[in-house]
Amino acid sequence: MTSVTVAVAVKGDTVGSGGNGSRRAVRWAVENLMPRADRFVLVHVIPKITSIPTPSGDCIPLTELDENVVAMYVQDVKEKLEEVFFPFKRLCKRREVWFDSLSVEASQC
Repeated sequence: MTSVTVAVAVKGDTVGSGGNGSRRAVRWAVENLMPRADRFVLVHVIPKITSIPTPSGDCIPLTELDENVVAMYVQDVKEKLEEVFFPFKRLCKRREVWFDSLSVEASQC
């Protein structure tokens, strides 16, 4: 038997509602694809972190900073980005759909 995974890319917004397009996409996938799927994954692509902002508005490249400072900053950013999934968790919970969330760092080409 073949397992079916449904993945939906989601975008966050500044008010924490998940973005209208993303909410529609998740709702459509839950209603139309989940009955035939074994796994549901929400994917959020984040920009590659190449610098750390300073209070003055400048940015310091990661290569110029201590690796411990960089690691703490990256961890803080990733924890903050997990908030993108909150509105979708509520939507899925109401429909009794369980999902995995995945934040992927975009590569620079």
